[in-house]
Amino acid sequence: MTKKTRFLIGFLLIALAYTIPLAIAILMQEIWILLLILVGFFGSVYLLYHVTLKGKPKYPIVPPTGKPDIYTGLAIPRPIYEDMEQNPWFFKKKSKKQKWIERTKTKKVKKKH
Repeated sequence: MTKKTRFLIGFLLIALAYTIPLAIAILMQEIWILLLILVGFFGSVYLLYHVTLKGKPKYPIVPPTGKPDIYTGLAIPRPIYEDMEQNPWFFKKKSKKQKWIERTKTKKVKKKH
């Protein structure tokens, strides 16, 4: 089953699950309940989209083996997973305070005489 068909089947199931509560909220003329049901519906569809269609990155986790040909060029791109495992410190986010400290260390201090 392809990703699109899984998404469409999931969308139909979500739509069927929300039809009865939506009809009841419309008949009762309760605006707040109607808004909550609509937010739940769109949230469910958004979650379904991320689970089915968004997916994982498509580049390979393991670099291709063999000699490079005319299509890949001289440099075969490596995946970032391997670099993240070997050098985790390089991929950590620096806080603003750390950047400020590094900036002040590199500046020369002027001495007053």
